[in-house]
Amino acid sequence: MFPESAETKTKKPISDMQFFPPVKGLISSRFDLSLGHFGCDIVGAQDETIHSILDGTVVLASWTIEAGYILQIQHDNNFISIYKHMREKLVEQGSHINAGDPVAIIGGSGEFSTGPHLHFELWYNGTPLDPEDYIIF
Repeated sequence: MFPESAETKTKKPISDMQFFPPVKGLISSRFDLSLGHFGCDIVGAQDETIHSILDGTVVLASWTIEAGYILQIQHDNNFISIYKHMREKLVEQGSHINAGDPVAIIGGSGEFSTGPHLHFELWYNGTPLDPEDYIIF
């Protein structure tokens, strides 16, 4: 049996979607396209658990010098969530996860990190969105 194609799935309007907050905390740096900051930075407690915002599949679970541990999760309706600077990832590429599932531990990994926080991005149809328009942190 083949999975449903994108054409046969009913898409929800963005306004009807309910996003699980990846972490609760204070915003230390906001989304700013003019600066190339495609997400927001959320300061949280060291070793706090980070959660998936929606059901999805992990399409990237890796390490970069700049961003430390990073995750990218593909969700229905052509959403992608991106998580950076974690101390530890709890899922691997190819893992299917549900909204609210633990995916990582907050940290300060990577050369661009300024301390324990989560850099979080939300993309829709290839365009970055301001996460604060959709999620209460």
